[in-house]
Amino acid sequence: MRNTCVWDLLLNKLAAFCCVWISAVYCTFSKNCQNLCTSNLEEELGITNLCNVSDITGACTQGCQIWNATVQINCPLECNNTYTRACETVSCKFWCSGAEDAYGLEALNYLNKPRAPFASTIGNHSVTLGWKPTNISGVKYIIHWKFSQLPEDWRYTEVVSETSYTIKDLQAFTEHVYVVWIITSQLQLHSPSSSSYQTHAFGAPTTAPAIKDINSSPNTVEVSWSPPLFPNELIVGYNLLLTSRNQELLRASKGHSFQFYSTFPNNTFSIVAVNEVGAGLPAKGNIATPESKVKEKATWLFLSRNQFKRYTEHFLEAAQCLQNGVIHHNITGISVNVYQQVVYFSEGNSIWVKGAANMSDVSDLMLFYAGGNITSISVDWLYQRIYFVMNEKINVCHLEKCTAAEDIAPLYVIPRKVIADPCNGCIFCLLEDGIYRANLPLFPGTASTASPVVKSSALRDFMISFQSKRLTFFNKTEQAFVSGFLDGSEFHTLRSHVPLNDMESFVYEDNMFTVTDGWAVFHKEVSPVGSSSFNEYVIDCNLAYPEYFGFGNLFFYGASTQPFPLPTPPWLFMALFGLDQAVISWRPPEHTTGSSLSAQNWTCDVELSSRHPSEEEWVVAYEVSVRALSPAGEGPWLESFRGTTLEEAEEEPYMLAVGAEGLWKQRLDSYGPGELLYPHIRNIVDLEWYNDTLYWINSMGEVQTWSLNKREGTTENTYVSHVRNARMLAFDWLGQCLYGAGKTNTIYRKSLLGGHMDVVAYVVFLVKDLVVDSVNGYLYWATLYSVESTRLNGEKCVILQEQLQFAGKQVVGLTLDLTCGFLYWLVQDSLCLNLYRASLCKEGCGNALVTEFAAWSTSEISQGVLEYYSGRLFWINSLQFIATQEVNQSLSIPFLQPVEFAAFILVHTSLKPLPGFFCFTPKVIPDSVPGSSSRIKGNSSSFHITWSPSRNVEWGTVFYCVASKVLQPLESEWCLPPNLTVPSYRVVWLEPFALFDFTNTSYTYWGKAPTTSVSLRAPLKEVLVF
Repeated sequence: MRNTCVWDLLLNKLAAFCCVWISAVYCTFSKNCQNLCTSNLEEELGITNLCNVSDITGACTQGCQIWNATVQINCPLECNNTYTRACETVSCKFWCSGAEDAYGLEALNYLNKPRAPFASTIGNHSVTLGWKPTNISGVKYIIHWKFSQLPEDWRYTEVVSETSYTIKDLQAFTEHVYVVWIITSQLQLHSPSSSSYQTHAFGAPTTAPAIKDINSSPNTVEVSWSPPLFPNELIVGYNLLLTSRNQELLRASKGHSFQFYSTFPNNTFSIVAVNEVGAGLPAKGNIATPESKVKEKATWLFLSRNQFKRYTEHFLEAAQCLQNGVIHHNITGISVNVYQQVVYFSEGNSIWVKGAANMSDVSDLMLFYAGGNITSISVDWLYQRIYFVMNEKINVCHLEKCTAAEDIAPLYVIPRKVIADPCNGCIFCLLEDGIYRANLPLFPGTASTASPVVKSSALRDFMISFQSKRLTFFNKTEQAFVSGFLDGSEFHTLRSHVPLNDMESFVYEDNMFTVTDGWAVFHKEVSPVGSSSFNEYVIDCNLAYPEYFGFGNLFFYGASTQPFPLPTPPWLFMALFGLDQAVISWRPPEHTTGSSLSAQNWTCDVELSSRHPSEEEWVVAYEVSVRALSPAGEGPWLESFRGTTLEEAEEEPYMLAVGAEGLWKQRLDSYGPGELLYPHIRNIVDLEWYNDTLYWINSMGEVQTWSLNKREGTTENTYVSHVRNARMLAFDWLGQCLYGAGKTNTIYRKSLLGGHMDVVAYVVFLVKDLVVDSVNGYLYWATLYSVESTRLNGEKCVILQEQLQFAGKQVVGLTLDLTCGFLYWLVQDSLCLNLYRASLCKEGCGNALVTEFAAWSTSEISQGVLEYYSGRLFWINSLQFIATQEVNQSLSIPFLQPVEFAAFILVHTSLKPLPGFFCFTPKVIPDSVPGSSSRIKGNSSSFHITWSPSRNVEWGTVFYCVASKVLQPLESEWCLPPNLTVPSYRVVWLEPFALFDFTNTSYTYWGKAPTTSVSLRAPLKEVLVF
C-alpha cells in the first residue's frame, strides 16, 4: 500500500550527475536538514498512523546523516539496511531527498554568484567559451545557448567538469547568447546571459528569404519578404524574378518589399538573397492576377482654363465649357465622384458641385461649401469625404453635407496640392520641400503625423495611381517623370528629357501622359516604329478660335480612375462551436504593401458547411470559411476552419474561473467573461468541484469550500481540516477524498468522511498538475519532467513519460477524457505546445501506448491548469486569458477574455461520471472486518486464519492487509501477503498454543476501513474454531 517506484526514479536522476559534495557548509546544513524534518512533519501526517512522531523524526534525521556520510545515490539503499519498518524506511528515503534540498539552500549562501560566460575564440562555425569556476568542488556545468533571432529556443551541451567548452556546428554570421549552469543532483543555478557573440562570415546564404505576403491587382503584383535566417554574410540586395507566359521581369531591390506593374495573369515569383560572396537559395510562390472589373479607360478629361472649367471626351472634339459669368475666380482644384456622376471644383472661397454629364447645363450647379481661401480639393469616393486645402490647412468634410470642416493636418508649411487615396488608406500633399504622406483619418481627432515620401523642392505636380499603388511626379530639375512605391521606395524614371519648359499639371494612365505647361495641352503618343513624343492638342470650346494660356488642374474621369480595391483575406479567423451555434470571429483584411490600416472598408461573406460525420456520433463536424468583398469583387476564401459541435447533454456545461474581480461563470459556446458569480472568491491557487460544492486552495495553502447554490451576497465558507500548504487539488468523487500536493514532494489524500491524511506518493520534483480517475481507481500527476500514474492508494506506480531536464521541454499540464478513455498532457518547448495522448489505465498501464501531436499549438501555458471537454482542451495562456483548442485543430481560441484569470474548472456531470450502469454513487470503501469473525482452521504446523469477507463494496476489489509482530518477518513489508483478496491467511510452523497478535484492515483503492486487532493462539491440534 505504499509507493516505491519514486526511489528508482531518484536513483536514475542522481546517477546522471553522480557527484559528491565536500563543503564547509555541512554544520549549518545538518541543522537545517533536521529543522526541515520537524517543520514538515505536519505535512507528512500520512505516516503517523504507522509510527509515532519520534520514530519518524529520528528516521528523518538519520536520512540527513546518511546522505552526508555516503555517496548520494547510495543514501536510499542505506536506509533499507538501517530500518525494517516501512514507515521509518520511507521517511529516511524521503529525507535523503530533503537533505539535498537543505544542502542546496545552504550552499547558495556560500556560492559565488555565477558570472556570464565569455568567448575566448570565435570562428566561422564555432565559439569557445570560458567561465569562472565555482567555489564548491565536485560540481558540473552545462552550457545553454540560443540563436538571437529565435527567442527562447535554448539548446544545451553535454555535462562537463572543465570551465571551458567549444560549441561547434554553428551557422556562420549569426549571433548567439550563452548561459552557464552549475549542476548538482538537486541544485541548479545559472549565470546571467552572456553578451551576444557573432560567428565570422563565411559563404553564400544557406537559407532563402521568407516570403511574407503576395498581393495582386489586375496589373500589379506586390511582394514583401523577410531576410534569410542564415545570410552567412552581409546581404547586399535581392534578385526578384516574375515570370508569366508573356513576359519575364527581372528586378533588383535593397529593401524588403517590391511592386511589379504592367503584369499579366498567372505569374511565378522567385526571390534570391545576395551577399558579398554570392546568391543563396530561391524562395518561390505562384500568383494568379485577378481580372479587372473595370474594362473601360477614363473617358473624360476635366481641366480648367482661367475662369473656365472644361470637359472633353476626345482630343479632336470641341470641349464642353461652363458658361461665362457663372463663377468669378480662377478654378484652383478639380475632383470627381464617378459613382455619383458629379464633379467638384473650387474657386476663391467656394467649392461647387455639378453633374458631370453636360457642362453647359448649369441647372444642377450647386454651392457645396463656402469658407476661406480654397486652393486644392480631392474626393474620397470610398468613405464619402472631401479633402481640401483652405487657409493653408488641410480640411475634411462629408460629401453628404458639409457644414463645418475639420482641420486635420497640423503642417507648418503651406500645402500646394492634396490627393486622398482611400484605396490604400493615405492622404498625400505637395509642399514646398516635397511630397508628404499620412494615414487617412477615419474618425474625428485621429489625424496622424505626415512623413516625407519625396524630398525635393523641384517638384511641380504629382498624381497617385490608386490601383497600381504608384506615386508619379514631375521633377523640373531633371525634366523627368519619376514613379515609385507609395512609401517612397524603389523609384525609377518613367520618361526623361521631357521637352517642356514648365509643368503645370499632368495625368497618367495606361503608360500614357497628358500634360499642360499652362499654355497648351500635350499628349504623349507612340509612333508605329516605337518612338514617342509629346504632341500638342487644341482644347477649347470653339476649335475655330482656340485660346491659349491659363490651363491647369487636369483630371481624368472614369471608373478606372476611382477603383474599388479588391480586398485581401481577413486574418486571425476562428470559430467557437457550441451545441447548436458557432461564434465566428476574424480580423479585417490586412493592408497591402504601401497602404495603411485605414484602407479597410469591406464586407465579408461567411460560408458554413457540414464537413463529414465525426468519429463521435454525438457531435457534428463543420467547416467554416470567410472572405472579404468590395464593389471590385470577392477576395479569396480563407482556408476553412474545421471544428465540431459540443456533445449533446441534458445539463449545460459551464466554466468557473477566478480572476482579480472574483469568481466568474461562463458558458462554453460563447466568448466571455460571462457572469460575475461571487466577488469574494479571489487570490486562489487551484479549484475543484463536485455536485454543488466548490473546493479551492487559498493563498495560504488552505482548502475552503463553498456551495454553488448559496444566495447572492452570502460570504460564509468552510475549511477542510488538517490541510496546509496545498498547491494542487483533485477530487475522488467515489471515495469522497481530496487529493493534494504541497510544497514538499508528496501527494496526499484527505477523506471528507473523516479521518487523518494519507501520503499516497513521494515524487522527485514538485507536482505541476494532478487529476483523479475515480472510476478506474487511478491517480495521475505531472512534474516538470515526467508524467506518472499510480493507484489511488499509491500502489503500482508507473512513469508514462520522462523529459530530459535540459532538453528545453517541460510538462505543463494534464487532463482526462473519461468519455473516450484518454489521458492528455501538454509539453511546452521553446516554440510551441506538443500534445500527447495515452489510454487510461484500467487493470494496469505498464505498456501504455503514447500518441504524439507534435507542434500542436503555438500558444503557451502560464498556469498548470488543463481541462478537457467534448474533444477540446482549455488552459490559461501567457496573457492570463483562458484559451481553447480542439484536439484535431492547430489554432487556439482566446475563449475567456479580456479578464485575466489565475485558475478555472469545467463543470459537468460527464466529467465526474458514475461507473458502469450505476445511477447512484456506489459504495467503494469497505466496512471493518469484525474481530469476532476471526477463525482458525488446521494444526500448529499449518493453519488458516479466516474472517468474514467485506460484502458492502459495490464497485472495485476489496483487499485485506494483515499484519502481526509475531508472524511478520523483519524483511517483509507492512502487509504480510501483498494484494490479498480472499478472507484467509495461512500460518506455518508456529509453536502450539502460541499467543500472537493479528491486525486486519480491509481496503480498496478508494479508501480503507478502520483496522481490527485481535489476539489469537495457535492450535494444538486440528480445530474448526478458536
